[in-house]
Amino acid sequence: MATDTGEAPSFGNVEIVQGTTIVATAPLIDGRYDLSFNPLPSTYNLAARYTGAGKWAHSDLSTPVVHVVTVAPTTMTIVASTAGSVCEHKSSPRFNGTWGFGVIVAAAFGTPTGTVTVSFPQLRTDTETLFKGDVSFFYRAVHPGTYAFTATYSGDAGHPSNQIAGTITIPDCHQRATAHR
Repeated sequence: MATDTGEAPSFGNVEIVQGTTIVATAPLIDGRYDLSFNPLPSTYNLAARYTGAGKWAHSDLSTPVVHVVTVAPTTMTIVASTAGSVCEHKSSPRFNGTWGFGVIVAAAFGTPTGTVTVSFPQLRTDTETLFKGDVSFFYRAVHPGTYAFTATYSGDAGHPSNQIAGTITIPDCHQRATAHR
């Protein structure tokens, strides 16, 4: 049986508890512990307790502390990813047939996962899975013009969904450039 010696324990474990659930455990080394855990967004009432070791008895739960975890807001950026020129400047200029762009989804904390859906009402809708917060879309045989689009990020457990809109202009490769004075 352990008795209270009046000394602070120098080893053992500390548990962080939410209600009756242990959410993290850390070793006590020289009377100190350091731990981290990644809870999902929510409000937590966390308490700590020493589990006891050697001559030191376990402790009762500490007074709970309210810990609020929120989702990290996301930002979305459209970046050009078309390789080379959209128009091939041959004896008869022509559209080279392929154009594209990337979507970067970023957050202050963590790397967003999930999907991005790009919708061009005049063309089509495509959905791709993010890889390290980035995804690319490519299109072929699109006629010259200005096309409205929306890009929608699905969100994940730690990052909210997001949406941006804009336009992309495909040039008419048959128009000749004129110099203005």
